[in-house]
Amino acid sequence: MQVFFFDTSAIVKRYIDEPGSAWVRQICNTREADTNARINLVVVGSITIVEFAAAVSILERRNVILKRVAERAYKHFFCGFRERISSYEHYTRFAINGSKARTTRSS
Repeated sequence: MQVFFFDTSAIVKRYIDEPGSAWVRQICNTREADTNARINLVVVGSITIVEFAAAVSILERRNVILKRVAERAYKHFFCGFRERISSYEHYTRFAINGSKARTTRSS
């Protein structure tokens, strides 16, 4: 398994079409052919939650993305955190699962 540390700009590319989005999605979605297990682990800092909201808001205010695109990005990103993380620590590890995130608590 490879481990990738994504800053906020990389996570935004997962949910908003930008240059580099295909590469980020490939890392997030690559699976083993025989077991269908994910082969990459994506690690983010807990500050990513706040920075993601700010980045998407800026893109919307600057009319780079439509409001419905921003709302979809918020929904998909935050649903994963709301459903699977009970407390935020310095780092939250998760493997992106389509539009949702499967989380594991860091130690």
